[in-house]
Amino acid sequence: ANGQRRDKFERPELCQGTVEYVATAEYMTRAPMPPAYVFVIDVSLSACSSGLVESASRSIRDAIDELAASGDGRVMVGILTYAADLHYYPLRGKSGTPTMCVVTDTADPFLPQPDDLLVNLSDNKELVMGLLDALPAMHGAGNTDAQPNQRDLQCAFGPAMQAAFLTASHVGGKVCTFVSNMPSVGAGKVTPRDQAGAYGTDKEHLPRCPGDSWYKKMAAEFSRTQMGVDLYCCPSHGASVDVASLSTLSRYTGGTLCHYASFRADVHGESLRHDIHHNLKRYTAWEGVMRIRSSRGLRISAFHGHFFVRSTDLLALPSCDADKGYAVQISHDEGALTNSQASFQCALLYTNNMGERRIRVHTLGVPVVSDMASMYKYADAAASMSLVARLCAEKALMGTLEECRQLASRRLVDCLREYRHMHAAQLRASNQLVFPSSLKFAPVMSLSLTKSEMLRGGMRDVDVERRCAALYAMSSLGVEDTMRMIYPPIYALHEPLPDSVETQGWPRTVPATAMCFDPRGIYLCDGALGHNLVIWVGSAAPPAAVQELCAQAGPDATSLAYLEGAATGTDTAKKVHGMVEAVRSRSRRRPPVLVVVQGTVAEASVMKGFWIEDRLLSEGTGNANAPPGSGASIGATYAEYLAQLYRQTMQKPASSAGGGH
Repeated sequence: ANGQRRDKFERPELCQGTVEYVATAEYMTRAPMPPAYVFVIDVSLSACSSGLVESASRSIRDAIDELAASGDGRVMVGILTYAADLHYYPLRGKSGTPTMCVVTDTADPFLPQPDDLLVNLSDNKELVMGLLDALPAMHGAGNTDAQPNQRDLQCAFGPAMQAAFLTASHVGGKVCTFVSNMPSVGAGKVTPRDQAGAYGTDKEHLPRCPGDSWYKKMAAEFSRTQMGVDLYCCPSHGASVDVASLSTLSRYTGGTLCHYASFRADVHGESLRHDIHHNLKRYTAWEGVMRIRSSRGLRISAFHGHFFVRSTDLLALPSCDADKGYAVQISHDEGALTNSQASFQCALLYTNNMGERRIRVHTLGVPVVSDMASMYKYADAAASMSLVARLCAEKALMGTLEECRQLASRRLVDCLREYRHMHAAQLRASNQLVFPSSLKFAPVMSLSLTKSEMLRGGMRDVDVERRCAALYAMSSLGVEDTMRMIYPPIYALHEPLPDSVETQGWPRTVPATAMCFDPRGIYLCDGALGHNLVIWVGSAAPPAAVQELCAQAGPDATSLAYLEGAATGTDTAKKVHGMVEAVRSRSRRRPPVLVVVQGTVAEASVMKGFWIEDRLLSEGTGNANAPPGSGASIGATYAEYLAQLYRQTMQKPASSAGGGH
């Protein structure tokens, strides 16, 4: 009688937004391959000195048992190391002693024992674990008496990636690469690029782009053979790995990039271990392809995320997981939509760890309204700003940072201007900035985006390595994580805290302005999606609380310190450490906890990423010839930014504004 099927609630595809099917043979071009992991570890002098070799080897070894159990005995593993040369490790055989084959020909890498380099983990686990135990000593990690030579400082990253490709291209899988140096030998070799001279010019974007076309070509080969690339960039203090170039390999293969600035094993070792474990144990979709469809009259005009476009509407995802987010833009090409609902469907065809080929289908139906007011009423500000953040991240690879900041503001101004013109003349005559209720937080989100590590300042404010890592993260996060990266939550630790955020909810957050920080208080700033969690200690905080919560800093600290160890002692200390762990678990990463004391030299540089609503010094924008008012979009307070939005909203739109909605 109502036009709906009687068995609607008996069929999941008719009543559930997400369903999954077991794919038939017609959806397979080959038999499902086993999960394969190739670990590629930098063993150069800097990697050994910083503790990267030991930390990476130990972290992988600790995850071996769980990794072996994840694929029903099908998981395959290979291990390569590199410095100036390539080092292969045969992993098949009865001998429990690991052996190493060194290949000095980096111009044309080859596999010395191709059948023994990628092996079944369950059958060869003891040999794999023995090799991981021996790797640090084999390459002199921890030997401070060794005299380095020029070859110890070189990095054959490109040839190592070619070797990993040769090792696993017949099955696909994932390449987990650890790097501490800028590629300097063989394919993919890059040189330091002029950054200071580029800022404020039409060449400003070049240091944020790959330094060699080899990287995109290699990424295409990885994608073609269903291989994803995960990167752990661990440069030593003052060093660079050229994240802009290396990230291309992960960007087009659906991979993960983790960046640890000024890597030190004693500071970042636990973070690296957690990131490796999370990567290896999370549910992963292998050999994936994604297609998104829409109702008649609508079309998908652009895709945003980390993938390789195989055809106009087919995205290749060699590896995919729940930590990644994707966005699309929808165009309306035909006449008025006649249906009351528009539908969108996303289908992911993939192989799971057990070797099953599956199709996961997400279906979304949204109402079609006849007036713009209703559309604005139900607009999702967080999703909208997440899309704008991705557009800005892509713009940063083609234009200047100032153009990106203007893009973020212009999108909001266009919406506010259109919404204002929809209202009655008497409301417009009041000369007030009119916001739809759904977008009331959009201005502070937009301001926060312009002050994020991705877009703020210039070279002196955020070095290009950290900026490129932020650009990569912003392009792949989901909506919730994007919002936390743009406007990090801040919690007052000196106020009553819940025993458990899972049962009692999160405590109230503090506005991101120094005015709301009590000198008698202690605050936790959630920078987990960036580089550090920060505990800010007020200059007048009770000495007992300082000693209890962050003894490493001390009441008279003049530099940064790291909070280490588990909580012991009072209930307050345990609750604070519980909050730290809750924030870490929510972000799926485990960054170090940085302690900064009010009034110290380090406070200004650390807290400018958290005091979003305050004035940001405009030095470092890179353009010495910029007019005095041009930096307002990055240096303004929240009140000044609202005034700027008001002026721009009242202006008549320029014909060249572009951008759309």
